[in-house]
Formats: sequence, C-alpha cells, structure tokens
Amino acid sequence: MINHDAPILPGKGAAGLILGEQIETLLAKYPDVFGAEEIVNPYVAVNVTRYRSPSVSLWEENGHVFQVMVHGDYRGKLDCQIGLGSTIADIQSFCGQCAEDDEDNLTIEGISGLCFGVTGSFPNRENPFDPTNPMFLKATIDWICVYEESREDLGGG
Repeated sequence: MINHDAPILPGKGAAGLILGEQIETLLAKYPDVFGAEEIVNPYVAVNVTRYRSPSVSLWEENGHVFQVMVHGDYRGKLDCQIGLGSTIADIQSFCGQCAEDDEDNLTIEGISGLCFGVTGSFPNRENPFDPTNPMFLKATIDWICVYEESREDLGGG
C-alpha cells in the first residue's frame, strides 16, 4: 500500500516514493494501483508518462520518476504541517510567503522542488493570486507536487 500519511519532502518525494526511482520497480511493488497515460507535448522531443491513482500521481521519463503529486485523500504533510486542505493563510503563517512561478503554479518562497494548486473564489480576475486578498487567503490546497530541483519547469496536472 502507498503510505498516505508519509511526509511531503520537497525535491525528494512523497507517499514514501522517492524521486529518481525506477518506474518498473514501483509498478511491481504497487500492482494495479496506477493507471498510465502518455503526455505528449509537441514542443518537447521526449514524451512523458503519468501514472495516476486516486491519491498519488507519478510522472516518468526515461524509466525514472521525476515528479510526484499528492491529491485526493492524501494525509501526509510538509515539515511546516501544511497539507491538502490547508489554506494560503496557513502557509503564510507556518511556512513562508506564497509566490507564483512561470508556469502559474503556486510555490512557497525559499522552498524549491515544490508547487501546489488551490481551490477557491477569486473575484479579482486581473490578479487572482493576490496574497493580500482575503478570498485568496481562504483558498485551500487541493494538490501538491514535489519534483527534482533541477527541473524547475515542472508542476501541476
């Protein structure tokens, strides 16, 4: 079984799965857990496969996992006690300032190898990720990705 309570380790792994692990080893260890789908990007020469379960998704390239996303009923947390269901206000109180990266993912300043997405009501369409907006501060985390720190272009669904 995947460990739904394992810590989320930016740049290292989540759910007890370590970035860089061979996908075949993980699929053998967790048979019938993940469904596979190829992600084709016409702008990149190498295609990627995503393996998805109800609470954990893995991205694989050249036989190795380079990104892990937790979602659904995953319960593990970051060292600063932030996890799925936490709010932007929680992050800013316990971890640090939120920022938006070039790929429109949310990040925490000073923590590399991590990004996340939120659900909420964002009435300011010109700047929906305004960390001073009370509606933004109430937005809840619905997924968290950890990825190899050398691949800062990653994250998201």
